[in-house]
Amino acid sequence: MEKITLEKIARYAEGQVYGRADLTIAGVQIDSRHVGKEDLFVALTGENVDGHAFVFAALDTCDAALVAREWAEANSPKLPAGKGLVVVEETLSALQNLAHRYRQRFHIPIIGVTGSSGKTTTKDMIASVLGAKFSVHKTKANFNNELGLPLSLLGIEPDHQAAVVEMGMRGLGEIGFLAELAEPTIGVITNVGETHLELLGSQANIASAKGELLRALPSDGIAILNGDDVWCRTLASELECSVLYYGLNDGVLDLVARSVTPMGEHGTRFTAVWLGQTEVEVLLPLPGRHNVANALAAMCVGLSLGMDLAACAKGLEEIQLTGMRLEICAGPWQSTIINDTYNANPDSTKASLQVLAESGLTSPKIAVLGSMLELGSATEPGHRQVGEFAATVPDLAYLITVGEFARFIALGAEQAGLPSDKIHAFMDTQQAVSWLENHPIQDAWILVKGSRGMEMERIVQALSAI
Repeated sequence: MEKITLEKIARYAEGQVYGRADLTIAGVQIDSRHVGKEDLFVALTGENVDGHAFVFAALDTCDAALVAREWAEANSPKLPAGKGLVVVEETLSALQNLAHRYRQRFHIPIIGVTGSSGKTTTKDMIASVLGAKFSVHKTKANFNNELGLPLSLLGIEPDHQAAVVEMGMRGLGEIGFLAELAEPTIGVITNVGETHLELLGSQANIASAKGELLRALPSDGIAILNGDDVWCRTLASELECSVLYYGLNDGVLDLVARSVTPMGEHGTRFTAVWLGQTEVEVLLPLPGRHNVANALAAMCVGLSLGMDLAACAKGLEEIQLTGMRLEICAGPWQSTIINDTYNANPDSTKASLQVLAESGLTSPKIAVLGSMLELGSATEPGHRQVGEFAATVPDLAYLITVGEFARFIALGAEQAGLPSDKIHAFMDTQQAVSWLENHPIQDAWILVKGSRGMEMERIVQALSAI
């Protein structure tokens, strides 16, 4: 964060200062345990914890806090000498106002990324590509909601030349609100799938929600869209700004991947062709055709900002992914675990199964799949489709399902011809771990995937500890 005075922070947050207004603030924290001397502690009120209970503990270390007026009226007389308070009506909206005004200090490309799946990986890839030429700030982990995005914006430093921010949503209007805060100049949509169908009712509504990012772009902005996704193309028809399409299927695309060659755990090789003329061979250190599409999106961002194709390809080689996304780690019995437990929907799970199919040559394979949540009317068919796909994985020794909805994965696989003795359905992660412990297979490749609410990472942790 660029250093600014407490007085200016109060103006941005639409509050007023108690105590010293001339204090210099160099960072914002919402956890009192992590504050430094020049940090501003923001006291947020959550469902279970009220940050106001920790204001004085935070002020033992930091110089200032942002608090609600009600708390300030009762406690400001106790304010230690030399400290400052920014007093506001409500602290979350004040934090958002602060982040919005702070973002406006920087005249740099702001790249907003959303999609039903792949947005965090694509965000990481964009940062990696741009990092070959620019100083880049990116969203930490998946700070992509009404709290995480403001914190991401406040992390922009004076020397940053671009920022990549992820935008998530659970309903209509949420991405639009985040876009108002971030004022993106480039918008990237990875795909429009069925995640959140339970909440939004139809894929058309999901597309509309994702499209809020594009509608927030300025007339000289750039929309970067998956040209293989019919919903993305539909959204583009409404736009006044420039549009770049990427994809794996030859057609009317600006950037296309050809000669895609899986290399198992070593990644994927492909040829990227720009505008049908310039091409470069790309060695992506990640498995999966879906990651080729994500890489193309990242390359489009670099190209739109003046980078050449070779520099974009070089940037991808240095990618550092956010955790629990196709992480390859050692397991018991000389096995290899593919930890893809951050989240899941039918498309992303089938993509991960394809990665499993391409891994380890003829090694035995085990798919451990948890329930996929928030699919609404697509819950049963979505899970059955995943089961049907799992049945096609070569050398599949076992399909292990976890959770109530995941039983439909088991049914779909059996109906697709996977022998019943290879299918085992459990209701929780502990049952699945116990079964795996009692049925060791040497040199197996084990994919673990499921929706975040299923806590499938517990399986990875348990196996890694054997």
